[in-house]
Amino acid sequence: MNLRSTLTTLLLISLSLPLVAQQGAIDTTQERTLSNGRTMIKASPLGFIFGNYFLSGERVLTQGLSLGLEVGTRFPSPGRTYTSQYYSYRSGGLLWPSVSNLSYFTITPELRWYTNGGPGHGFYISLYYRYLDIKQRNIQANLLIPQQGKAPLDGVVTYQEYLRTHALGLGIGAQWLLGRKKNIVLDWYIIGVSNGRGSGWVEGSYKFYDKQPHKSEIDASTLENLLLDQTESDSEGVKTTLDKQAQTFRITGLRTTVISPRLGLSIGFRF
Repeated sequence: MNLRSTLTTLLLISLSLPLVAQQGAIDTTQERTLSNGRTMIKASPLGFIFGNYFLSGERVLTQGLSLGLEVGTRFPSPGRTYTSQYYSYRSGGLLWPSVSNLSYFTITPELRWYTNGGPGHGFYISLYYRYLDIKQRNIQANLLIPQQGKAPLDGVVTYQEYLRTHALGLGIGAQWLLGRKKNIVLDWYIIGVSNGRGSGWVEGSYKFYDKQPHKSEIDASTLENLLLDQTESDSEGVKTTLDKQAQTFRITGLRTTVISPRLGLSIGFRF
């Protein structure tokens, strides 16, 4: 079988799964479930592999309509240093690779409409709100300050980025009820995209390789502009606070438009 045939087969299988999820009526009476079958608790098994932990709950409101809440978090990986600035949240969208020093907390309430009218199963359309709080540590960039008639001062900037976002999203997925009592839940969130606004700040420190502070030799505005440039924070409305004695800085007032994808597979129980 050639590559084109293989891809076509996989595509047809993936498209048929939501249709299969809609087939057949599920009996949600008390005799078939642990309780009334309107509450579901789910977790993502794949998240534990990549260090992203998600737990969600769903409550069936009426036939074909449910309300859910997902909470997720990621902890930084100790013992490793991330030394590139190119995965800044200002580089376009929130779709990072597995970055050791990235951590976040997210909370996502959502409203689901099951197109077949099923109570918590079948193909669904989701409308959701997402709050996201991100911290990215130990980002480093080179610092080179020119001097009149002297060799430039060479150093390094180490900083942290913080971001808080509020976004609205729309997604699609399919959910199955499995087992003899139909109390095992398999939820495939096929794809979702949210769009919103984020506000953030940057704080960090700088040092020169000659281990001297150079407090009186460097113009404060020149240093501020270089820090803004090296941390990709040079935009309208930002404010820089600089402490030349401690060699620390803080940049506030950052604004960004956030586009974030959402997808995954979770499993849980219905009761």
